[in-house]
Amino acid sequence: MKILFVTELFPFPNRGGEFLRNYGLSKMLQQSEYEIYALLGYYEENSFDKIFDNAEIVEFPNDREFSSLKSVTSKFRKDPIFLKTLKQAIIKVNPDIVYIDYHYYGHYFKYIRSLGCKVIYGTHNIQPLLIIQRPISNLKERIIRFVTFKMYQLHERIYYPKLDALITVSEDDRNHYKRFMSEKKVFSIPNFIDSEEYINSYGNKSNYIIMPANFSAFQNFMGLNWFLENVWDEELSNITEFLIVGKGSLKAYQELSEHKKWRNVRALGEVDDMKPYIGKARATVVPLLHGSGTRLKCIESMALKTQLISTNVGAEGIEHEGSIIIADNPQIFKNEVKEVVLQNKDFTTNAYDIFLKKYSLKGNAKKFDDIIRYVTKIN
Repeated sequence: MKILFVTELFPFPNRGGEFLRNYGLSKMLQQSEYEIYALLGYYEENSFDKIFDNAEIVEFPNDREFSSLKSVTSKFRKDPIFLKTLKQAIIKVNPDIVYIDYHYYGHYFKYIRSLGCKVIYGTHNIQPLLIIQRPISNLKERIIRFVTFKMYQLHERIYYPKLDALITVSEDDRNHYKRFMSEKKVFSIPNFIDSEEYINSYGNKSNYIIMPANFSAFQNFMGLNWFLENVWDEELSNITEFLIVGKGSLKAYQELSEHKKWRNVRALGEVDDMKPYIGKARATVVPLLHGSGTRLKCIESMALKTQLISTNVGAEGIEHEGSIIIADNPQIFKNEVKEVVLQNKDFTTNAYDIFLKKYSLKGNAKKFDDIIRYVTKIN
């Protein structure tokens, strides 16, 4: 069985949620019984190809901006250079299945199937829902947001039913797609990570809490703003430190600090490896008010035995059985942070057991095999 894995992402494990998912998928594919070939996007000096024995670095269409209507319409027009690259790879490899992960490539599905391949597509969230949640400041932005939302929604409804299988990251997302395509074609493989890379050997916990995120994403920026304005106060700052870590964290904190200063808060920027920072923290906070899919930062914290405190949105899609502390009210959120910092609450052992069972690489490999078996049985 030959599988051609196609992704524009360049998944260093420390670069953020979408990259972590692709990194996990890549390792799972390489450890599988299938013959894997890969077409990978080029972002910078690339080590992703080292995961695969057979990989080619190619240029993907540069149309990921959501603020341009031209970019949106490109989701319905095949890029001639990428189409040629795809055709050459399929002719060379002769795969049984083409597995495309991330972003919008529905307009290539029919062409790929015309070359005799089954097509699997992987989502990372429900993108139209994220688009409609984006903050706007004027009528022009409102119009662009609405048109973008409708066009992305149209893309999904036109092209996704033509797939042989669609992979979502949660049962909530799966239920969304079942509304307009065959239930048999929609599967769920949750976000997962390799447990062997998440052995917490960082020693005793240090007295700080952490928010790890890509703060260039509006939902993380707005969540940070909510936490600082409504949760973080003098009482918390007297008993612990708050670290903001990840891409865009320096800029986000600088912007939010222009008119107000917070005591005992530090932004560290993007770091080479997030695991030591999460592993030594008393708690990870995920104070999100917007979003879709599931957050890898939650699963990383479960794997590193760091207590999670989250809003319902932040923990969406994760079956945590109460091991994640949920609080949507700012005062309750603050009280829960205080309880964890003072070491009065700790559900990390249960969280780690759930991680191994549901959100580790080994725990999800069989789900992927089941999808492959389903796809190859389709006439």
